[in-house]
Amino acid sequence: MIYSFFYLFLIFLIYSILGYLVEVVAVSLYSKKINFNRGFLIGPYLPIYGVGSIMMIYILDSYRNDFFALFIMSCFYCCLLEYLTSYLMEKIFHLRWWDYSEHKFNINGRICLENGVLFGLAGIILVYYIHPLLEKLLFKISPNILMIFSCGLFLIFIIDVVISFYIIFQLRNNVDKYTARDATAMIREEVRKKLQRHSYLTTRLIKSFPNINLRNNQTFLDFKKLILKSKEEVKKIKRELKERKKQNKLDNKGFTLVELLVSISIMAIIMVMAFPSLDQLYKNNRTKKYTAYQQSLESAAKLYVDANAIDMFGNEVNACYKISYAELQAKTGIRDFRENGVTCSGSGTYVIVRKKNNQYTYQSGLECTKNGKQYYKKSATNPC
Repeated sequence: MIYSFFYLFLIFLIYSILGYLVEVVAVSLYSKKINFNRGFLIGPYLPIYGVGSIMMIYILDSYRNDFFALFIMSCFYCCLLEYLTSYLMEKIFHLRWWDYSEHKFNINGRICLENGVLFGLAGIILVYYIHPLLEKLLFKISPNILMIFSCGLFLIFIIDVVISFYIIFQLRNNVDKYTARDATAMIREEVRKKLQRHSYLTTRLIKSFPNINLRNNQTFLDFKKLILKSKEEVKKIKRELKERKKQNKLDNKGFTLVELLVSISIMAIIMVMAFPSLDQLYKNNRTKKYTAYQQSLESAAKLYVDANAIDMFGNEVNACYKISYAELQAKTGIRDFRENGVTCSGSGTYVIVRKKNNQYTYQSGLECTKNGKQYYKKSATNPC
């Protein structure tokens, strides 16, 4: 369960980063200058692409053999995701983050036909080409290394989400104060000071969403201009902050770089200390899965013996019979254990059935492989 979560998170993050890179390239080519400001998170990833990719991979897998259906469903699900994301973000933050009103065939400015077609093409490329290659690469990584790496990235991602949401809510509160009808000059000056304290992150957020708006309010447009003041003013503010810091009068309520590095170091030490426990937990979890599968093999063998006992043992009172996986699967239809590229349908998987005084006992052996290599094996302690 834990491994599956971190494996899924790693896939989510990889596609979020790929989405970020695609947007950076597209926007930079369109504007004819490099623009790294994309998305409301600080890091180089766009979660909406990660969520959309996972939807395509797992929800649309049943359409893999139908090229046209895969294209249509990719368009539909991704447009639905983009629409809901736009709607929810506007309701939560009271801000409109993007607007396709100038594009043809748009719906409420939240989605448009042009993006829908691109999403459909991306779904085909992802399902047919990119994800199969990514899975092969991930399967080559040791499960323990993958879990530790994913755990560290997950921690960084959560910190980024918390900081980014704090900045967004600060922006929303400042917008509400600045655009209020009864906002006095004193209130607006206070808002200006708050913006200066978070000048970099706030400016990055505004540049990431150049079409961000508040019901087309002209005062809000003035507010955006206030945020995007000239570089000289920002440099002046930074010099003032440095002077205040030297005099030990800087009122900093957030993390300093040193504090952040120390916090990350402490968390890394805790992760290293916890690694043996995580490793043991992973092994126990894996053993439980295979034990449960062996029990299902033995249950299937009982059904098989109940229906074919005479053909298997005749009139013998004491006997032993080995049911291979191939025979058991053909007679009962039991499914192979398939998870993360692991298969257990080889010759090392079987069930030993012992008949003693017309009483039957069952014991199974299990051998699983991954990429052609032995991954797990447990033999029957008392074979025929």
